[in-house]
Amino acid sequence: MFWQRNVCMPITRAEMTKLFSAMQAVKKKGTTKKGVKTKRTFGHDPSTRSGEFAGGVEDFGIAQLEKGITSTMRKKVEIERGKDVYLTRKTKNMDCGVYLERGGPSMLISVKSPMTSIDKNVGSRFEEALGDVFTLHEKYPFCVFGFVMTLPMVDHAKKADGTEAGNSINFLKLERFLTTITNRTDTDKDYMKYEHLAFVVVDWDSTPPKIFDTYPKNPDLKFEYFFDKMIATANERNSYAPFSELGIHVGGTDAFGRPCNIQIDPKKFA
Repeated sequence: MFWQRNVCMPITRAEMTKLFSAMQAVKKKGTTKKGVKTKRTFGHDPSTRSGEFAGGVEDFGIAQLEKGITSTMRKKVEIERGKDVYLTRKTKNMDCGVYLERGGPSMLISVKSPMTSIDKNVGSRFEEALGDVFTLHEKYPFCVFGFVMTLPMVDHAKKADGTEAGNSINFLKLERFLTTITNRTDTDKDYMKYEHLAFVVVDWDSTPPKIFDTYPKNPDLKFEYFFDKMIATANERNSYAPFSELGIHVGGTDAFGRPCNIQIDPKKFA
């Protein structure tokens, strides 16, 4: 069932275009060698390897969380990028997170922005993603864990002669898989599912970058509503101290269309 937003306004197309234009600038800024400016390519760019490219989404995510957490809980949490989280057997560096002043993480977000070999590496990439979500929910079953991907309209892998192959990506296959590992509602099980997941397809060869609307077909995977959904679910799991005075459910249905009878006066958290 499609989630009905009730936290704040969804991310606008203008905001998304501004974000992706900034990311495109990272990819196009080039390097200078002996006074000659060389053009960087998407698939073989140090910014992709170092995380500088995906860092634009991470900074954007932090800003969305800061904007959305508006209750008195704002003074009791830390909203951080790149913090290590202690799991059962290791530590995991998280791209974005909301951490309780006394306790573990309440919301965590993993960000991926692959540019090459997407169909080829889909199995290993999501094997890693499932391992991450399982080990995290094993330690923090009440944590709201989200996953965001930005994908190019075509694969930017290169051929042997150095030109881009321009291989198409099977977005339908990718979306079908993502749909099976999201919308976790039961904190006692489904450790290998994310609470929320989103992806967006971008034509990086267009200036400004063009958002490819054909995918995702499932509205639950839309980037525009991702951060609202994260905060709404965190509200439901922390009804005694919600993160936002908006999106607190009073009767009706919750973020997943289930009956909800939480009675909270939003004015208490203004």
